Amino acid sequence: MKTHISQLQTHILQLLAFLLLANWVSAEPSISSMVPRAAQRGTTATLEIWGGGLEHVHSVWVEGTDLDFRIVPDVPGTDAAEPPGGQDVQPDTEPGGNEETGDQKKTEKPKPQLKIEVGIPAGHGPKTYGIRLVSHAGVSASAEFRVTGEPCVLETDTTHNLAANAQLLDVPSIIQGTVGEEGERDLYAIDVEAGQELLIEGLTIGHGAISGFSLTAGFRMVFALYRQGENWFEGKRIVRLGEGNSPPRLRYHFEEGGRYYIAVWGFLGEGKQDMHYMLRITDQPSAPGMFIPEYVTWGGEFQRNLPVSRLRDLWNGIVYVAAPPPQEDEEEKGEPRKGWEMPTDEDIPILLESSPDTGTLVASVQIPTLMEGTIGSPGDVDEYAFSAAKGDRIAVEIQAPKARPAYFNPYIRVLADDDSEVCSNLYKKVEGDGDDWVRYLQKRIIYTFRLGGQYRLQVRDVTFREGADDFVYRVLLRPQVPHISSIAVEGDRLNLHRDRATKIKMTVHQEEGFKGDVAFIVENLPEGVIALPAADVEPDKGVPFPTVHPEWYEGKKREVALQLLVAPDAPPTDRPRWIEIKARQIAHGRVGEPYSVRKILATVTGPAPAKQDPVVDATEGKAP
Repeated sequence: MKTHISQLQTHILQLLAFLLLANWVSAEPSISSMVPRAAQRGTTATLEIWGGGLEHVHSVWVEGTDLDFRIVPDVPGTDAAEPPGGQDVQPDTEPGGNEETGDQKKTEKPKPQLKIEVGIPAGHGPKTYGIRLVSHAGVSASAEFRVTGEPCVLETDTTHNLAANAQLLDVPSIIQGTVGEEGERDLYAIDVEAGQELLIEGLTIGHGAISGFSLTAGFRMVFALYRQGENWFEGKRIVRLGEGNSPPRLRYHFEEGGRYYIAVWGFLGEGKQDMHYMLRITDQPSAPGMFIPEYVTWGGEFQRNLPVSRLRDLWNGIVYVAAPPPQEDEEEKGEPRKGWEMPTDEDIPILLESSPDTGTLVASVQIPTLMEGTIGSPGDVDEYAFSAAKGDRIAVEIQAPKARPAYFNPYIRVLADDDSEVCSNLYKKVEGDGDDWVRYLQKRIIYTFRLGGQYRLQVRDVTFREGADDFVYRVLLRPQVPHISSIAVEGDRLNLHRDRATKIKMTVHQEEGFKGDVAFIVENLPEGVIALPAADVEPDKGVPFPTVHPEWYEGKKREVALQLLVAPDAPPTDRPRWIEIKARQIAHGRVGEPYSVRKILATVTGPAPAKQDPVVDATEGKAP
């Protein structure tokens, strides 16, 4: 009997120890909601924050800061205040109720768990900061805060879902609001002049924010532009003029002056107290977007810049091998692999289109050449002739610096002498539920010629119905360069726990025939932490859907991992530190120079302090 009691006591003690450890490990700070997310220069902003693990936050870490972010000391963290959306608060209709306009108090927000104050000088330029919170349990994910030259206002605390009670905004301005209840619609009014053109754009922030098309959980704002009804049939109704959906952006030219309205709501009617949005209205429609960045990567819409130094840039960090041996299977097929030539210091020549938009051949070009032209009218087709030998490996890269999809959709084809299509940038594959063939215009083609001869590179819009002065293209025809295009690192910070291991997952994107290896180095690790290579299990890929020539568009991907091991006696860090992951490429026994892959904030966590007041002066965080 005593033995059983002793065993029971041991199990209880082990359970308590486990619960205490789990509570300690899972208490890292997190930001689920922060208001406001933008402020005008020349003002002082007070940021209200809700989240988890905020009771022991002792400092603020702001990446690349030149401002002074301070925790307000008279609002200590407490578990008593739940984050927005974590409790139901009945709407207060008194005072402020109005039977004629339908005004009533919106659902009240709970008391913020933390406040941060920041003063912004009047001469400060536009900039976006990443705000993180630091405690003994680690560092939080980053929450964006923008400094802008445009006036920033907050949504009123009364409902404004009708034209009679719409919140009036100045132009330009940035409004920051909340879709706090299911089915809520916020209506704003603006006064415009005849002939004025505005840019309206929105940003979803907060709970489960998503920006793309999705019917799953998450919050995605949409907005629509309206005018007041003007005739007997329309009555007092407001009439829709346009919508900002995916992405939430709209440029509109107003033929008539007067009052117009903008409605904001959740795409699926969702609403919760931590579902925030920002709506920007500017009278500079040609200015770059603030919320939806210009596309600068190959995952974007043909906006990646193609400099004349492109070949040299690709070779940067690559291990050069003068003439790699051909693969056995290539020799057997009678398709010898071409040697790779190290580029010279000369820039890639540029050829400007000079022919009229009549669909005639522009010119004959050599490899490499950067071709610049315009699809200036419907039906315009530009063609460039070039020669290729058997086994030549080319890459065609496309940039549309002005008009972009869905206005200008660059369609690139390589044609043989008999007008048969050799390859194109139209990628066909099955998606959806397995029986939906979809087509995507790609930003790059990679191809190896099976036959030598004369070829033509054709540039046009995907339809023959469109053409305009801003349908500008830049097409680079070049030899392939085996390289690593990117190494994606999972996560944005590491909160390491003593006597435990933490995995870093990475995806290496190998392009244009790169078949070497990559070695990784981790620098500036905290004391008591070491990095070791790890074998990652390949994930289940499921049933593969059919694709048409994926090798023309997609490189190879390799999943790798590192394990960070923390010693049991490793000292806790009092502030985050930047660790840096570097890579060295290896090919045919030769090792390239190390280059930086990613810098990540890391901490070694420790026990919770008995009592600690928030730090007042708490700005940190410039990356080395």
